[in-house]
Amino acid sequence: MKKTVFYLILVSMAIVSGCKAIKNMPEAEPSPEQVSLAVEPGNSIPLDVQLQKVPGITVQGEGANARVRIRGSASFLGDSEPLFVVNGVPVYGGFRDVFSMVNTAQLKSINVLRNPSDTGIYGTRGANGVVEIKY
Repeated sequence: MKKTVFYLILVSMAIVSGCKAIKNMPEAEPSPEQVSLAVEPGNSIPLDVQLQKVPGITVQGEGANARVRIRGSASFLGDSEPLFVVNGVPVYGGFRDVFSMVNTAQLKSINVLRNPSDTGIYGTRGANGVVEIKY
């Protein structure tokens, strides 16, 4: 019994010491495949209109029904919509959910990730690109 507990402690220590939390990783400088847009705080421009200002993003339609695409992304899962990450939390409902949850008056930045090395932390869901929104 003592050997089993000792081995479990060693294994758990190795796993914990070998992992590095994403939140503790330093933020990388934008690569050529990353596009960032600093947003003026306090404006009330709708999110779909703000996304149209970001190079490499195509927005079709208006409001919550808009379709957002990242230029150059391939359709991996049958849908070419990018993954939206709001304040570090992936939103799997698509742009409609993001549109209803983001208060554009508090919007700080929009960051677009297209490179597989940048989107890799999001797995296959990030294969169509990632739009990071911070507010």
